[in-house]
Amino acid sequence: MNLLLKGNEFTVFIGFVLQGIGFPLPLPLLFGLLDYLVAKGQISTLAAVGYAAGGSFLGNITGYYIGYTGGSLLFNSKSRWLVHATKQISKRGPGVMLVLRWLGGYAQGAWVLGASRTPLLVFMFYIGIADISWAVFWVTVGEALIKKMF
Repeated sequence: MNLLLKGNEFTVFIGFVLQGIGFPLPLPLLFGLLDYLVAKGQISTLAAVGYAAGGSFLGNITGYYIGYTGGSLLFNSKSRWLVHATKQISKRGPGVMLVLRWLGGYAQGAWVLGASRTPLLVFMFYIGIADISWAVFWVTVGEALIKKMF
């Protein structure tokens, strides 16, 4: 976490990758650091969107492969909640990622879609749309807030 606080765009990108895999990193901190870098003029708004969406995308692809290679554990779990959630996400397909990106459970959805053998290109299409729209929204909102504060 100390590495993230130094304000280097590469470390923020790695933070988004880790968050996309499923590590519980605080998104407000990651977006706050990106917006701070934009406000300082160190990176452009477009670059900030690229770091957030690209990092999340790369992390989700990694999560997809985690599910693809070891996902049978999700379907054979003793937890009724996990089995139910896994079946619901599998049944609804990759379009569910557009909703999960905004509500939570996004990384876990990537694992489940990998485990259910959703075609990779279809998965990439949906997470690409979800990640870009999500990143544009939060970078824009954060940038507006920072401009009002300073």
